[in-house]
Amino acid sequence: MDTTDKFLRFAAECEAMAKISPSRENKVLWNGLAQRWLRCAQLTEKLDSDLQSFGMRRRQARNAAEYRSPTERRIRHKARNTAEIAVSS
Repeated sequence: MDTTDKFLRFAAECEAMAKISPSRENKVLWNGLAQRWLRCAQLTEKLDSDLQSFGMRRRQARNAAEYRSPTERRIRHKARNTAEIAVSS
């Protein structure tokens, strides 16, 4: 169970407690706690989404930085082969 689901479960438990609480004061307290747990779940969901988005953008940037055009790959390959030949001679 992930964190967001736990927070939602805690909120549901607080709402259940509010329903069975005999006093209005306790109902207000339990409903307030439920609202806080729901807010925590929303924030956690947003944070997870933001982190996934950041990771995706980071991978895209890294892939773009590593991308070589076919011409550039041929030039680098030729230079590497030339260097290897020079070293082995």
